[in-house]
Amino acid sequence: MTWPITIRRRVRRLLEELAQVRIEGMPLGLAREAEEILPKLRERAAPRRSTPLFAVASADKGEGAAEHRRRIRAEVMLRDGTCCAAGFVGQRCSGPPELDHFFGRGKAPETVETTWILCQRHHRMKTENVPHRAAWLRLFREHALQHGYSYAVRLAGKALALDCAQHPEAVE
Repeated sequence: MTWPITIRRRVRRLLEELAQVRIEGMPLGLAREAEEILPKLRERAAPRRSTPLFAVASADKGEGAAEHRRRIRAEVMLRDGTCCAAGFVGQRCSGPPELDHFFGRGKAPETVETTWILCQRHHRMKTENVPHRAAWLRLFREHALQHGYSYAVRLAGKALALDCAQHPEAVE
């Protein structure tokens, strides 16, 4: 079984922190082991993929729709942890975190790349296009850029260009 990239990154970060633990200049037993494991992890670090995750995720024929949604939600919660729109348009977060399918169900595949976590207030605002769709597209594009999701960046860029062409008043 291969661990998701988010978990591998967290394990590597924890090992890097553990490798720094020293008493009187000498590494502790666990720190010594971490120092031995880290070079192997760095060798295996895969480059960021430019192909959409849904192409890889759909290869698992044994995964049902409910299992797929649970796995996506778990990975996105691990990655984001909290609302990705905190403080957006001056609104504080409120309500429990919710999984948001940025492009809507059916318009784009449900993947880790195309979903993010929003609090209940920001999810409602996004659904109602408050202040406008272009602002949400820009925010999601920044989110996708931050995580290196080129597929989602392209989708958001195309949608933003179309939205700005159709609604020039929304261009800031």
